[in-house]
Amino acid sequence: MQRKTKLAWKTIPVAIAVMTVSIFSSSPSLAEKPTEKSLLWEITGPGIKQPSYLFGTVHTICPDRAKLSQPVKIALARTKQLYLELDLDDPSYTSAVQNDTKLPPGKTLKTLLGDKNYAKVNQFFQQNSQISLDNYLNVKPFFLTKLSTDALLKCNTVAVDTILLENAQERRVEVLGLEEFQDQVNAVDKSFSDESVAAQVLYVVNNKQQVRQIQEQLISYYLDENIVSIREEFFSAPAAEKGKTIGDTLIDGRNQTWIPKILRAAKTKPTFFGVGAGHLAGDRGVISLLRDAGYTVKPIQTVASLSPLNSLGETIDPWQSRPISRFGFQTDVGNQQNRKPAW
Repeated sequence: MQRKTKLAWKTIPVAIAVMTVSIFSSSPSLAEKPTEKSLLWEITGPGIKQPSYLFGTVHTICPDRAKLSQPVKIALARTKQLYLELDLDDPSYTSAVQNDTKLPPGKTLKTLLGDKNYAKVNQFFQQNSQISLDNYLNVKPFFLTKLSTDALLKCNTVAVDTILLENAQERRVEVLGLEEFQDQVNAVDKSFSDESVAAQVLYVVNNKQQVRQIQEQLISYYLDENIVSIREEFFSAPAAEKGKTIGDTLIDGRNQTWIPKILRAAKTKPTFFGVGAGHLAGDRGVISLLRDAGYTVKPIQTVASLSPLNSLGETIDPWQSRPISRFGFQTDVGNQQNRKPAW
């Protein structure tokens, strides 16, 4: 019982981690599960002329800890388009968030929490974030969890996804999304009821130190590139949908629908895919699903582990010592610091 309670409250940072944050199959993956500690993975295989890259992000982290490694920077420079979970520079994105995160009629944060608890939670946000919940009465509590993270970590958190977005905008490459915002809302609704998330927000207020430690553990795993522990420890709790875990409803279903899009994009042009780190590991993680489909997905932990390029910018086949694709760094990468962002 004690372990179940511990896991259940780890859904708090999970909710935070997937903040703007597969068809379910019970059969095990035939591919070897990834065990390496790595956030960056290189994708090659049938129909992919030039390597693409898969990278695990975290959606809430203090800015001073959100640094891209040199291998990630090089991988970005080698690619010609960026796919995130959502197309964050789509002009309709903001309106979608505003329209799709509203509580149903008859529900508000105050009715979910009760007057006394609402006053307590509101005071917490006012004291720690200078924010009044009165401005968010009709918003689903799941989509307010970033506010509690900022208060707990005592910083204005950022998403690594937005750092990738800014990089793409500076390089003037296209940004696309693997899904629509409504797809995320549907997955959240299957994973967390509004009542349970409201109760978790109250739990945060009453147990600040404990929840801060759990959030710090998640970030520690991320900085250590420990994708297996992220998956196993933070996505095992029961979901709102009966008989399923949060991993089933929030992660695996979406992973399955992403695979055809990932492969189609990778075959079109070298692509950088940035998705939450919780999507990478496991039998139904993106890495295993790509391997099941017959593709090579290898961890990239150092610059040396990237596929080598010759002087013409072509990828070298180490087995035959000849170029296998015509692609390399963009010719103006060295001048990026002198270019203005596209926005």
